[in-house]
Amino acid sequence: MKDVREQYDDFGDWYEGIVWVRKDGKEVHIDKQGNPLYNKKYDWVGDFREGVALVEKDGKWFHIDKQGIPLYNDRYDWVGSFWEGVAWVEKDGKMWHIDKQGTPLYNDRYEQVGDFSEGVAWVRKDDTEWYINKEGRKVVVE
Repeated sequence: MKDVREQYDDFGDWYEGIVWVRKDGKEVHIDKQGNPLYNKKYDWVGDFREGVALVEKDGKWFHIDKQGIPLYNDRYDWVGSFWEGVAWVEKDGKMWHIDKQGTPLYNDRYEQVGDFSEGVAWVRKDDTEWYINKEGRKVVVE
């Protein structure tokens, strides 16, 4: 594993054999030999989880694969990491969940949503909170 401390301004932790690094204000992911995974540089990159990383470019957020290819065409105000094959996204103050193709899991939009864990996610709308499943149906968690 290559020592990245002297070559870069900052760096993250290793996940899935990959680490993010920053040089001159731009970020990219490298492998254990120190090779960049892709040529594009981003303003911010997150850790890889489930083979996918969230990235930010010019104030917009989206997800890429390990070759640096965006998973979908849409760009968001903010995105979360993938958990159980699903990530939350936010645009224009509304939040919902998408799959790795960028397809929304359901039609509803919420004020806040959480990550999926054990098949359910916390949501909030109109000062009311509950859990939903991946089809967007309200569920009771005991």
